[in-house]
Amino acid sequence: MNAAEKASLGINRTPINYAIDTGPRALLRHHVGYWLIGDGLPALEAAIEYRPPLISAFQRQLSGFRGALYALGLSLLVVASLMVSVVYLWVNGATWGQWIIGVAATLLPATIPSVWVGHWLITRLSRPKPLPELDFSKAIPSGFSTAIMLPVIVASEVEGIAEKLEILRLANPDPALTFVVLLDPVDAPTQTMPDDPLIEIAFQSRIAALNLRYGKQGKAPFILLHRARQHNPSKGCWMAWERKRGKLEEFNRFVLGEGVDAFNVVAGPVESLRGLRYAITLDADTQLPPGYHIASHWNYCAPPWRGSKSPP
Repeated sequence: MNAAEKASLGINRTPINYAIDTGPRALLRHHVGYWLIGDGLPALEAAIEYRPPLISAFQRQLSGFRGALYALGLSLLVVASLMVSVVYLWVNGATWGQWIIGVAATLLPATIPSVWVGHWLITRLSRPKPLPELDFSKAIPSGFSTAIMLPVIVASEVEGIAEKLEILRLANPDPALTFVVLLDPVDAPTQTMPDDPLIEIAFQSRIAALNLRYGKQGKAPFILLHRARQHNPSKGCWMAWERKRGKLEEFNRFVLGEGVDAFNVVAGPVESLRGLRYAITLDADTQLPPGYHIASHWNYCAPPWRGSKSPP
């Protein structure tokens, strides 16, 4: 039996040994990645009677002690850097007090180049390992609905933000993507300002126009969520709560059906957010390369085949 036949037999046979496993990792064992590049690789190699080369086996053993090896390597480099001071103190017959002061004074200067050299050696002696990813360049499958979020503090830049949303949609036309603009008003001395209604109406109008233009089969891709100002005693003004972090936190609660009153102005099919699985945040000034597809390759959607205690 050749290696290919053994591998095929091993892949088919090995999962059977785990058929009665109903633990949280049971679902992962049904994916081929678990056996080829994940924690199931040793079991597969044992099933097909594969023996890795000595160098490969040695590297695998060392990989289990990365933290200890890193600390040991940096410690040795620091000690080596201190040897100049140690030799100088030894030759000049330094007292105990001079030893303590001399070593303490040179410890930090010795640590900085040691860390630099250590990191340089790591990049030369080890190879980067690409993370597993799912290829969604053709289409995003069902179950991976995603929101592209654009958190913005707005004064009057309605057209610029609407144009950026439209560009994102043109570059990423997948129906599984929803484009959400999270708006906060600028800080103000009062809770409301005279221009607030005009800005809100303008954004609602632009979102409605974009949904009319790009909506297909009853699926409108654009959503507007606008928050009101709250009084901040420490700042002495009215502002949106916690700004960017607050927008994202309240958006997460909104998707989960909580904090429905967090946004005072809502436009677009917000009900589509209820089944949301992922969210990608872009800053308003983010410049993406021409033709860049946000959802082309997602390594954060790949199953956690290594070191995970729960399925994705």
